[in-house]
Amino acid sequence: RFGHQCEHFIEQHLGAPRYDRFVVPGGAAWIVLDWFTFKEFDVSRESLTLLVELHHLRRILVIAHEDCGFYRQHNPSLNPEEISLKEHDDLRTAREVLLKWFPAVEVDLYYANIKGDSVTFEKVE
Repeated sequence: RFGHQCEHFIEQHLGAPRYDRFVVPGGAAWIVLDWFTFKEFDVSRESLTLLVELHHLRRILVIAHEDCGFYRQHNPSLNPEEISLKEHDDLRTAREVLLKWFPAVEVDLYYANIKGDSVTFEKVE
């Protein structure tokens, strides 16, 4: 949904002209083992291990975005603010998981906010 904006952000603002993309609905949710993501968890570990090992990755960027349909669908009782908080928590958990899987890889987290017709990116600590 925000592919073009993410590409621009990664290339222009983070200075990474070459990179591999592992784009999935829900992003970080695939890395956080939960009752509704057990299959996705295995797929993400397998896929990311392949990329890290074969392409000698040194850095992983995990980007979540506001108004994510995956999170809305899997968390119907949460309002938009609560979903955003869950996404931020999942980003942090995803970083912990990724660092366990790949201790030598740097992991950076970003959250894309919708501002009218544009998208802004905030670093998540």
